[in-house]
Order: sequence, then C-alpha cells, then structure tokens
Amino acid sequence: DNKEQASKLIDRHLIRDMRGNLRAYGQQKVRCPKCSASYRRVPVSGKCRTIMEKKTDPFTGEEIETLCPGKLILTVTEGGVSKYDGLMQTLIEKYGCNHYIAGLYSQVSKWVAETFESKELGTQQSLWD
Repeated sequence: DNKEQASKLIDRHLIRDMRGNLRAYGQQKVRCPKCSASYRRVPVSGKCRTIMEKKTDPFTGEEIETLCPGKLILTVTEGGVSKYDGLMQTLIEKYGCNHYIAGLYSQVSKWVAETFESKELGTQQSLWD
C-alpha cells in the first residue's frame, strides 16, 4: 500500500533526519574558510582570530602577530536542514499518509520555517544581520 509506505518513509527517515539537522543547526560551530579554524562560539569581533604568523619588529624588537583575514561562516546551512521538506510535501500530496504523520510533518516544517525567518528583519543573510 503506497500510503503506508509513504508514511513509513517519512516517519522513519525523512522526519528524523530533518529534526536532527535542525538540532545540529542550533548547536553548530562557526568556521573560517581561509585557515579552517573552527569556533564553538562566534568571537566578539566576528572575525577569525587565528594567528597566521609572528614577526619581530626590527626596530623595537617586539613580536607582531598577523591574524587571519577570513570571515566566519556557519557549518550547517539552511539547505542542509530543509532539504527533505519539498520531498515530504510531494509524498504526502501524491500518496497520502496517516493523520499523525501529516501533523508531525506540518509541525517540523513550521519549526524549520520559524528558525530561518525573522519577522522584524526578514530572512537572515549572514551571521551578523
């Protein structure tokens, strides 16, 4: 029965993966694409603070530290979280599913939509918008 198979696929694989990805998004790290340093929390400056090289000033004898010029990016993207949303909607429309699965899908889809949109600022474009 297609309805039962669609329900099992959504419940046992797609919903679980989407919820896990949403959880990972909430606990993610940030990463510098230039030097590959990762941070559990975003530094206050909002920039990578990895020391790339140390030089000694020939006149003063002081050490000068050159920091990485990279900007930080998120390790989990919106597309990675919501990748199965369209597939689940298509399966529900085409084959149907039981009421519990349909309700669970609508709830998880709502959580994902609320996570990635702000009513005041619109959709988040970067870490510091």
